[in-house]
Amino acid sequence: IGTDASEVWTKEAFKAYAKPHFDKGRGWTYHPRDRHIYFSPNHDVAWFDELLDNESLGETRGTGVLIKEGAKWKVTQYHLTMPIPNALADSVASQIKTMQ
Repeated sequence: IGTDASEVWTKEAFKAYAKPHFDKGRGWTYHPRDRHIYFSPNHDVAWFDELLDNESLGETRGTGVLIKEGAKWKVTQYHLTMPIPNALADSVASQIKTMQ
């Protein structure tokens, strides 16, 4: 799931989109600074939320779900978003509505 409401990526589609950017040295880097991880009772599913810093976007938030397969954890779902401060929420919501 991407930051735009129209973005729902398959793994293959996202790799095809991202690879040319990284091949040209113009990929992106996120620096995690606050992460919370939670586990299912049998410890074979984990979910998390995290705050990340990015040079062009500033503060971002990621959430995800992982499933343990054997000894390996595999990301099953990940969502990146830009948190909106409450004081800006009405203005941002109005701007989004004008684009719909």
